[in-house]
Amino acid sequence: MKPLEKVIIIAAVVAGIAAIVLVLTFTISSAGIKAERTLEPYRAPGEAEGLVTYVSGGVFVYRGAQWKKAEIGELVRADDYVKTFENSYCDIQIGQRAVFTVLENTSVRLALVFHSAQGAKSETELLFGGVFCKVKKLAGDESVRVRSGAKAFGVRGTEFLIERRGGVVVCAVKDGRVAVAPAAGGAVETTVAAGRELSIDESTGAARAAAPVSDSRRAKLDRLAEVDFVDADPARETELVKVGIEVEPDTAEILANGRQAGIGSYAGLFTPGIPIPVVLRKSGYKAETFTITPKRGDNRIYAFRLELDAPEKPVSAPGPDEAAALEIKRLQDEAKKAAADNEALRADVESLKKDVQTLQKEKADLNKKLDDANRKIKDALQKLQ
Repeated sequence: MKPLEKVIIIAAVVAGIAAIVLVLTFTISSAGIKAERTLEPYRAPGEAEGLVTYVSGGVFVYRGAQWKKAEIGELVRADDYVKTFENSYCDIQIGQRAVFTVLENTSVRLALVFHSAQGAKSETELLFGGVFCKVKKLAGDESVRVRSGAKAFGVRGTEFLIERRGGVVVCAVKDGRVAVAPAAGGAVETTVAAGRELSIDESTGAARAAAPVSDSRRAKLDRLAEVDFVDADPARETELVKVGIEVEPDTAEILANGRQAGIGSYAGLFTPGIPIPVVLRKSGYKAETFTITPKRGDNRIYAFRLELDAPEKPVSAPGPDEAAALEIKRLQDEAKKAAADNEALRADVESLKKDVQTLQKEKADLNKKLDDANRKIKDALQKLQ
């Protein structure tokens, strides 16, 4: 074979390989996949542990004087704090009896976590924000309570919402009844029936007469139908898979199984082999539609980047969820600016404090000199007399 022919063949092979690489790269980028990250395998919770079964956005757990970002499958226990930020949510399941959805801008403390084959006992303290509670029918000495301020809300099996904002605690009930009692213990003071809500003024402890659930809270309670229990039986430990999705831009809407799963990020526990249809969408971007079929032992977060839509296509007005996400992003930016301004103001205040301290010292020195001068004048006058 002539040298020139060898060069031509080598060039053709290189070109062919390059073409294959380009095709593969185009296929991956057209699907929007940016990266993948593996997760630790799912571990079933022990009797004194709750299980985080759903996460969207910024969710954090405080334990041992340290904050850490919560991931799907996180195990939480008594005295842990769970905090969410804007547009962030998580579900915490206690055994097979109760699920708590921690809403955005909320902080809770897990005061008691216990479950076994015989039943469950749970007490959650709502520090601020809101919590959905979905509780199956309890029996015997099982108990589920949510504390908020000076009151505790106990149930035997119901779906309800507790909100604590602006010095007012509200209990809104979808099904069943909720008993209201002093948080420190004592007899039941009143009960809240299905379809009713009760407001309590924290400063006085006075409760208004129960009223029909407001439209805004009814809409929130309707979302409880989407909260599912995960079969967390330790015997199924190897049969659940962690699957997460992260999207750029972080205000993109994620739909899984035909319903909204999150904004920007989402993760859940799934059964291997059952397909999960997913849609990623945001006005002005090309929507991505695909299916993830979890495989046993394949715990993974998939990261996607949406591509901008064609330039001639108009950007439609955002839907309610996207509008809320955009408003939240605006508020986040304003909060960051306010925090920076506050830090600058704090530095100015510290500087002024030092200036005041210096002036006070100078004033004290001048007063001392003035006192000395007055004393010398007085002594001089006495000698003249």
